[in-house]
Amino acid sequence: RVQALMLDGHHLVENRARFGAGLLFNFSGTGGIWRRAAIEQAGGWQHDTLTEDLDLSYRAQLAGWRFAYREDVVTPAELPEDVSAFRAQQFRWAKGTVQTARKLIERVLKAPQLTLLQRIEALFHLTPHFAYPLMVVLSLLLLPALIVMPAADWRTMLIVDLPLCIGATGSLGMFYSLAEVAQGRKASSALARLPALIALGMGLAPHLTKAVFEGLESMAGEFVRTPKKGSGSGRYRARTTLPTVEVLLAVWSFLAVIASIETRHYFATPFAILFTLGYGYVAVLVAAEQTQRRRETRSDSLVPDAPLPVEGEAREKLAA
Repeated sequence: RVQALMLDGHHLVENRARFGAGLLFNFSGTGGIWRRAAIEQAGGWQHDTLTEDLDLSYRAQLAGWRFAYREDVVTPAELPEDVSAFRAQQFRWAKGTVQTARKLIERVLKAPQLTLLQRIEALFHLTPHFAYPLMVVLSLLLLPALIVMPAADWRTMLIVDLPLCIGATGSLGMFYSLAEVAQGRKASSALARLPALIALGMGLAPHLTKAVFEGLESMAGEFVRTPKKGSGSGRYRARTTLPTVEVLLAVWSFLAVIASIETRHYFATPFAILFTLGYGYVAVLVAAEQTQRRRETRSDSLVPDAPLPVEGEAREKLAA
């Protein structure tokens, strides 16, 4: 449900707003129609980034083509069923977006056919994943900051801290509430899922931080498909590593929860709790999925191979 809310926000609020404001936005690989002439004039599909649709979208718009967002056309899509698959999908998107930014950001910022507003928005559009390293740094600095900094009085908290908290979470709440309303649902359902959405984003931060640095380090790379099961049994699976970093960060954030209470930094307590739950949630689910996968692999290895069909004289020798 959190994944669906994220996609609803992307398609029903973000892309709709960009299209309505005449800003640049990207073709989503899960559905849409291209004109062949647009692809050819943009230089064709290129394999030097992991988000080739984002790359081609920007090159096509720089070549003078404009995208039309059709909110009345619905394309069914399948969401990843476990956290390992979701992490694999988000890793590819994060790394590929950083690669596309490296490739096109200078060209976009110098494009004379774009307005200043279009260039500024494109800059933010191509660099959103840099928030993940900053989020990890924030969670690491939270504990020492709580210990070193003196607690503020209630008046300062209400004047300074409360508006900052509302500004940090209120915009997200409004964004996803609009997505729910656009789907014909109540805005309150988005607000109810907002803590889980924030916690999941925090839990993915270490893994996606690695994706950001890999995108800065090299272009292209292995295209890891998003594991999905479809209507039948599993077709391909996500390769996962032990969530050691997430476990350590969960423990560190839990210490920050205790420190925030002991030092009376009460406005920091909810954020420390979200960090703890986010890191812990992702770590537990990834570990559980790995354990289940090992059991399935072990079970498969214990099943004897079926005998090969043997004909004629060879069958008699085998029987003998």
